[in-house]
Amino acid sequence: KDASIPAMVTHFQKLFDVAELSGVFPKMNEVYTSLSKYKNVVRSIQEALQIESSSVNVLLSHVDKLVTAQESRFWLRVDQKFGYKSPDEVLERLLLAEEFLPPFKQFMEEVIQCLNVTRPGEVIPALKARLSLTSS
Repeated sequence: KDASIPAMVTHFQKLFDVAELSGVFPKMNEVYTSLSKYKNVVRSIQEALQIESSSVNVLLSHVDKLVTAQESRFWLRVDQKFGYKSPDEVLERLLLAEEFLPPFKQFMEEVIQCLNVTRPGEVIPALKARLSLTSS
C-alpha cells in the first residue's frame, strides 16, 4: 500500500508537468479549481438549455444544434438584406470595398477641401449652391 503512493505522486507529476514534489499540492489545488469551474459551466449551460442529462456529449450536441440553427438564421437574414448567399461572397464584397474605399475617401477629402465645407453631408448642398450660381 505504501509503495503505491510514491508511484501515484510520480505519475501525477508526469501527468501535470510538476517538476518538484513541493509543487504537487498547489497543482492538485489548481486542477481541482479548474475542474470545479468546468463543472459549474456545464451545470449552468444545462440549466440555461433545460437539459436534464449529465452527459457532456449530449450537452455539446445541443449547443452544436443551437449554433448551427443560429448560423443558418444569420445567413438567411444576410441573404434577405444584402443578397449574399455565403461567407465567400461577403468576403469578396469586403475585398472589393477595401480596394474602392481608400481612393473614394481621398477623393471626398479633396472635394470637401475644394468646396470649403467640413463634413461629407455638406458636399451636395454646396454643389447645388455653386450650380445655382453658375446657371443664373
